[in-house]
Amino acid sequence: MHHCNPLSFSIGALLQPFTCIGCETLQFRPLCDFCRRQWVAPHLPFQEIVAIGPLYALWFGNTIAYRAFRQWKLTGSKRIEGQLFQFHPTLLSHLRAENFQAVVPIPQDLRRSWNRGFESAAVAGQFFSKVLGIPMLRALELDVTIARNQQAMRDRMDRDLSANPFRVRHGVEIPSRILVVDDVVTTGATLQHAGDTLAALGLEKVGIAALMYKPPTQKKIARRNYSSFACK
Repeated sequence: MHHCNPLSFSIGALLQPFTCIGCETLQFRPLCDFCRRQWVAPHLPFQEIVAIGPLYALWFGNTIAYRAFRQWKLTGSKRIEGQLFQFHPTLLSHLRAENFQAVVPIPQDLRRSWNRGFESAAVAGQFFSKVLGIPMLRALELDVTIARNQQAMRDRMDRDLSANPFRVRHGVEIPSRILVVDDVVTTGATLQHAGDTLAALGLEKVGIAALMYKPPTQKKIARRNYSSFACK
């Protein structure tokens, strides 16, 4: 369920049937010839991103795919969604071998979701839930005050080192093997916080996954390493 905002409006949404989702040139095909050549399958089905373990992502650092992802977050276009939501067979086999029992989406600020028209992390969670054949469970809730303070921070490194904005929802029965899903990962801080919150329950397995992984720039990596060293 997309929780659509009927008032949401975007010029991009009107143009979606007539533009390439990669470079936005006017045409009727989803991808122009140039972008189709760049639209490669994710060759890395998993890799280490955060301390919890490997990140399972559908797309790893693909420039055209990330551009399409940004358009999808702005418009909610089903046309783009059909292109982005594709499982690499190797990735799927790795995920199924983990025998997860439920998918837990990252909770998002409802005010931002209302303005956008849908919850992007929940949509990604529903996709993982459907493909893996396991239920989606809203086991986490967001401390809105902490989350909005983080959004106000200009420096992403400050956000990474800030307080954990997640807590377990009261009265929710959580199985022992769960997969936490977000829409996009850059530094991995959000999934690290969410994973730590659930791992504190003593669960057997907490996996993390996302629709898109956008690697941080070398400058951000250097600053993050410096911040980590300075905090010791």
